[in-house]
Amino acid sequence: AKDNLITGAKETMTKLGLNHRNQITTNHSLAGKIPKKEPKRKNTSVIHVFKAFILLGILGEGYMLYMQVEKSSSDYSLGTSSTTSDDGKNKEQEELIKLKAKVEYMEKTLEENEKKQQEISKPFPRPPQCTQDQLMKVRSQLPPEFCVHTQDQPYVQRCSFTQATKCPQATWLEEYNIELQKMNSTKNNPPSFLGISVGCNKGYDAINTLRMGTFDASINKSDWKKEMTKHGALDISVCDQDTASDMFEVLPPYDTESTPHPHGEMHCIEPMPQSFERLKQSTDALSYSKKGLVVTNAAVSKESGEMLFHTGGLKAGIENKGLDSCGRLNEEQREKYCTLVPVYSLYDYFKTHVKADKKDPINILSIDVEGFDGDVLLGATPEILKRVEYLEFEYNWMGSWKNQHLYDIVKMLDESADMMCYWAGEGRLWRITDCWMSYYDIHHWSNVACVNRARVPTLASKMETIFLRSLEDSKIWIKGGSSESDLELLRKKYSDHVLMSVDEEYLGMKYYK
Repeated sequence: AKDNLITGAKETMTKLGLNHRNQITTNHSLAGKIPKKEPKRKNTSVIHVFKAFILLGILGEGYMLYMQVEKSSSDYSLGTSSTTSDDGKNKEQEELIKLKAKVEYMEKTLEENEKKQQEISKPFPRPPQCTQDQLMKVRSQLPPEFCVHTQDQPYVQRCSFTQATKCPQATWLEEYNIELQKMNSTKNNPPSFLGISVGCNKGYDAINTLRMGTFDASINKSDWKKEMTKHGALDISVCDQDTASDMFEVLPPYDTESTPHPHGEMHCIEPMPQSFERLKQSTDALSYSKKGLVVTNAAVSKESGEMLFHTGGLKAGIENKGLDSCGRLNEEQREKYCTLVPVYSLYDYFKTHVKADKKDPINILSIDVEGFDGDVLLGATPEILKRVEYLEFEYNWMGSWKNQHLYDIVKMLDESADMMCYWAGEGRLWRITDCWMSYYDIHHWSNVACVNRARVPTLASKMETIFLRSLEDSKIWIKGGSSESDLELLRKKYSDHVLMSVDEEYLGMKYYK
């Protein structure tokens, strides 16, 4: 049926002298193919061309491209006005030439998008293991001295990879989705979007992710903040996620309601009842559930079940309470301050809550659960992880991370889901996969971003390029108030420490403790 439609469209164009492969013919050669105008007959040339557009539109992309052409037709300089004024058929001839140009533009755009799709389908080749020189460049930017010095006091946040990644700005992800937005604007039925935020907290990141995945400008953080704070102030946002100006840019034609947007399904999973209530109220007030936002009061960990969660006397939106927060209280305090909440493994959550088809990709998975991120990933199973295109999670010294190693998690993601992982900074990336250094095993708060090489090679290529560019940076990531002279003093103090060694035997050591 598809072949017949294409053939019919091309035959119609050929009859009009609008061969889909030829360039615009000269006015002289085209003039002989213009049908003679007879009384009481409609302009069949125009009708046939529009039939061709309709046929192409049935294929899913013609209509969107036609609308784009209408908006951009002023960009075409056809050079026909001077030559057509002599032959008596000016209007019809100019009409045909313009329509032919639009057909050719439409086909060219389709061919360009087809090439992009072919490029996207090719897996990004595994980058080579970091050289000694590259490791030393990373080490000069993310020096180990303060990480070693404060390993028993990680809460002071003086480690270099804490300073570099504590509030990442994923410019690579926004750039990639802007490219997707431009490419999908030519499609009448763009691919759907699926995002998961585990530890959704105040929902600002989830809202912006849904906006980014569906290219929907009506989803915005200003409205969200207004609703979330209507019933009282929220706890402080450590990384200023509530900044309304920091939103994904929606481009034409998606900035209008008339343009079909991708279907979205964005899960905002939050265990704290106070925060969940605000999230639910805001979702209902803004009707964001109709746009795909799903808010769930639950925790996610390695196994499903139930668990007490600290709720007493705490503000909605507090960011430093994890699944072990009630374990530090006595029995009387637990009865007073803790509430039983459902817990799902990520695998079980998908079975019970996610509507998207099992074959659909998980475009973005974000995990921020105050020390239990490793458990969430271990409870996902390879079946789920293989579907993830882009992943962000926190590395920490709290929760289950105390007994887990970042090396093992990164290796598991590589082997089970073709993922490359990086320290995620402010527009900067430092690769961890195949670039491991022993001092990374010291548990300090930080953020990691991973990309599936097989599923999103374009994004993988972009992130690796940013890593290589980051190597040329001269910035040294140390906490404000510290100086390079402080760094030099610590370098001398720990000169014999195994984690300070640059010998190959110790530099890439998997575990420290």
